[in-house]
Amino acid sequence: MNKRFAAFAMALGFASTLAIAGCSSDSPSSTSGVHPSAKITLDSLAGEWILTGVSGPDGVLEGIPEGQLTVQDNGEFHFSAECNQKGGTIRVQDEMLTTNEVFTTQMLCEGIVGEVDDIAGTVLGNVSSSTLTESGTLTLVGPNGESLEFTR
Repeated sequence: MNKRFAAFAMALGFASTLAIAGCSSDSPSSTSGVHPSAKITLDSLAGEWILTGVSGPDGVLEGIPEGQLTVQDNGEFHFSAECNQKGGTIRVQDEMLTTNEVFTTQMLCEGIVGEVDDIAGTVLGNVSSSTLTESGTLTLVGPNGESLEFTR
């Protein structure tokens, strides 16, 4: 009887090991919430991006206005989120995104629209880091950790 129990225990242990091993993966896309990064180039940035998230000094902003970033093939960009218009030139070197010649109109923006406008001006005027995921999410981070998130 002990031999059958020992054989059963070994088989159960082996099956458990296989089941656990089958659940693991070396692929970064298998980890919940983690998306592999895509290469940042002017070609990968060209087109229209929809504003989906804004973070400021106090965290993620709720109820953000509709916003859009448009990037031309030559690197010229235009941004608007229901208030001021912003634009300039994006340059990419060694997958590092920088902005140059950034301009903005000077309308008074209040409430959440004003907060988003201020953060967008800071981030677009001085991008300190940027990421682009293969799933199509572009995140631009400003000098103090503020961020704008866009999707296609």
